Amino acid sequence: MSRTARIARRVGIAVAGLVVVVAGTAALAVFTQAGRETVARIGLGYSEAAGVPVRIETLSWPSLGRIEVAGVTVADPSGDWLAVDRASLDWRPGRLFDGVCSIAALDVGTVAVARQPAYPPAPAADDAPLLPSLPIAVE
Repeated sequence: MSRTARIARRVGIAVAGLVVVVAGTAALAVFTQAGRETVARIGLGYSEAAGVPVRIETLSWPSLGRIEVAGVTVADPSGDWLAVDRASLDWRPGRLFDGVCSIAALDVGTVAVARQPAYPPAPAADDAPLLPSLPIAVE
């Protein structure tokens, strides 16, 4: 076997090993309760960092494709301005591998808007799109 073939074989084995590790980590994140709670904590951390604190009293994942929340509040610098008593989402997380966020159903209970939110103005951008470009389509 030539030197180039041996190097290519080693690189192939390393890439395959990396794919197995990434797939295992992703499975741990979505297929276990602890992993799901970690994913939720990370998402809530991003909302806090963006200046839009979201609190969820109860979060449950009765199955991989169903998420249920209760006691959701969204705040601005003046306090809570939005409250949702309960919501559930039925989706197909496996479709994310196809670049599609497939939502079968979204059921929301009572939504209470206490007032208009008062966030500081965002810096103006000339030709910035309203939403960021993501490599995912929504069904």
